[in-house]
Amino acid sequence: MSEQQVRKRPVRLSSLRLRVLAVLEEANAPLTAAEVGQRAGTSTASTYRALGFLVQQHLVIAVPDGNLLPTGDERRVWRYARCVEKRHHHHFVCKACHSIIDIRCSDFERALAALTLNSEHLIESHELTLVGTCVHCLSGESHPQ
Repeated sequence: MSEQQVRKRPVRLSSLRLRVLAVLEEANAPLTAAEVGQRAGTSTASTYRALGFLVQQHLVIAVPDGNLLPTGDERRVWRYARCVEKRHHHHFVCKACHSIIDIRCSDFERALAALTLNSEHLIESHELTLVGTCVHCLSGESHPQ
């Protein structure tokens, strides 16, 4: 999504948020908030606020990378990437290389619709993130850029 397309969205994107988006667009892999802040030249607090807003707007996806913080306090390290798919979709995250792959699964959507019909709950939204090892890491191939 180009900067012009982003600006057409009905959300206000400050220059800081646009810098954060640009960093994520240029990245070859998902980045931690610290990496985003370093590349964007933003403070830690501003980076987290910008990323939080962009995740809420579905412009960025946040996924745990499976590693705990070095302090061992059970908090996870999160990685962030641009979410370019406009239609409803889910994500596959590779534990080895941290790549995030957009996936769509009509069978899952049908199962969720059946679950809604057969329960007393109102499901308003959902997110699904599958975690495993991508085909490139399994085969030892290099990743396409």
